[in-house]
Amino acid sequence: MRYSAQRYGTWEWLDLEVPFDTDGPEWALSTYGIMYATVAPDMGLQKAADGRPVLEEWGTLIHAETGEGALSRRWTGIVVRSELQGKNWEVTIREFPGYLDGTPIETTIWGVKADPAALYRKIWTDVQKMPNANLNVTVNGSTPLRIGTDSDDKAAAAKKLMDADKKVVDAKNKVKKKATDEQQALSKSQGKETDAQRKAITAAQNEVNRLTKAGASKQAIADARSLVTYRQNVLKDIQARHKPLMDAKKAANEAATKAKETADKAYEKTREAYEKARDKANEDGGAYKFLSEDTPDALDSIDTLCKDTEMEWTTQTKYSNGAPNLHINLSYPAAGTRRDDLVFEQGVNIISELRLVRDGEEYANASLGIGAGEGDKSIRASIASKSKRMRRVTVFDDRKLKKETQLLASMRKDLRKRTGDLYVPEIEVVTHELAPLFSWNVGDHITISGNVPHYGYYSKLHRIISWQMVGDTRAILRLELSTTN
Repeated sequence: MRYSAQRYGTWEWLDLEVPFDTDGPEWALSTYGIMYATVAPDMGLQKAADGRPVLEEWGTLIHAETGEGALSRRWTGIVVRSELQGKNWEVTIREFPGYLDGTPIETTIWGVKADPAALYRKIWTDVQKMPNANLNVTVNGSTPLRIGTDSDDKAAAAKKLMDADKKVVDAKNKVKKKATDEQQALSKSQGKETDAQRKAITAAQNEVNRLTKAGASKQAIADARSLVTYRQNVLKDIQARHKPLMDAKKAANEAATKAKETADKAYEKTREAYEKARDKANEDGGAYKFLSEDTPDALDSIDTLCKDTEMEWTTQTKYSNGAPNLHINLSYPAAGTRRDDLVFEQGVNIISELRLVRDGEEYANASLGIGAGEGDKSIRASIASKSKRMRRVTVFDDRKLKKETQLLASMRKDLRKRTGDLYVPEIEVVTHELAPLFSWNVGDHITISGNVPHYGYYSKLHRIISWQMVGDTRAILRLELSTTN
């Protein structure tokens, strides 16, 4: 294995044979591999022609290569740590998808009846559009799945109508208030004028009464009564003059009240429609989305997307002289194939002892799941395996899961750990004509065979979940029990 260093951005070659002391790169299923290496301190401190460190954190790519030609480049990573530790200079290199780990999504990803592969691709596209973020990664593949509904869009449209009707209601309320205020102001003004006139009438009548009681002359009493009549006529004139004005204000107020009631009814109708659309969106999840305002981590978002859809991905790096030629290959429902053409047998190419383990979870062949929500409104699901053993049910409870798809995916993963079957978690192999290095891929299903102390002959199908080079002829394969028949 040969390691070459390349400057990010300018794609200048810094060192075509970096003298790393390392176990080699790692390939993993639906995540990124990591390579740990050491070099002499003088190499760690070495500067390139551009004046920057050769092994610069987040500024240097490392390519792992074997042989020559188009298939020689096997792995590409990014230097993320480069520092002196004791007498050695230690370097940590993330495989290129690790760039997304800790990188926020700064755009909104929105999917309605979308292929999850397209959403995965858009995450990479949007991240790489940012300055100094383009790794020249191409995402390949598609799925028959379609995720996300238009209920968010419908709820947004319903809210727009509701908000428009609310503006009308607010405007009508202002008109109604103005009409009411004007009617009340006119009534108050007219009241003052008529009250003053009534007081004058009362005063004139009191004068008549006083004169009558005092035995005043008929003329004096008649004159006083004439004043009463005059005051009464003035009041009638005032009332006659005020009536059309008050009628107009009253009519305006009644019209404003009626218009407000009509607007209220329209608003109530659109409000109910919005609440129904909103509840529908909450129920089915609406669009499949990652919102920019939440600044979601890009790799976490991809993990969530893959868990929800059971989509898997693997990496591929191709030879190039300039910018790297990096690929992510999507697979649905699973990456890898059954490899009956390869042999993994102790004494042939497996050089490690076969160690049998089983997951520590209690056996179960059925699961009842509970997600977000309370009581009978919580998200619930049930699944069962094809096992013919007695039914044993586990309750899977994760209130953070807000979608049934998320709940089901987590339940299936949990149930796979509850088979109680023995398996081999890891093997070390040496390259062999029956299974040369690089003849397998992560996700492949391979049969592990050999004699196990105190157990006897063991042979069972396993799945490769990651593997790592150990020198030029050996590799370590990390495994899980295969669910493929």
